[in-house]
Amino acid sequence: MKNIPTFVIFTLFAFLIASCQESEKSNLTLLSEEVPTDTPLIFGEGVISMGDTMDFAITFSPEMDEIYFTRRAPGERNNIFTSKLVNGSWTVPKIAFLSSEETWEFEPHISPKGDRLYFGSSRPINDSIKSPGLIQWYSQKKDNGWSGRYLC
Repeated sequence: MKNIPTFVIFTLFAFLIASCQESEKSNLTLLSEEVPTDTPLIFGEGVISMGDTMDFAITFSPEMDEIYFTRRAPGERNNIFTSKLVNGSWTVPKIAFLSSEETWEFEPHISPKGDRLYFGSSRPINDSIKSPGLIQWYSQKKDNGWSGRYLC
């Protein structure tokens, strides 16, 4: 077996080190300046995690510029909230377009392509009077935003 020249080993080693360097800051770090370690951190304290609410089941768009999550205030029902990254800052979360005044919405999940937003809901099917229980729904992403609520 031939010996590999030293400059080839050095070049390969230098390439590996350079490829491990962080070249772009993640959007997630905009929610907090703390770097995660082995100690759990509160996610998006004061923006997403409000302290007096239960905030869970967060999902991110593939571009990392839009989030959806479930929030429940004490004594209230679950709602899905959303926030967008605008000019380098996350907007104040607001109730998502798909939420209803009468039903529970929860557990949003954006598809890997970013073209569907799946969520659970207790809403009635086809405007019937009574909900059959918890059902999976989705919304389709269009050029001008999310549209419709479709039964899975």
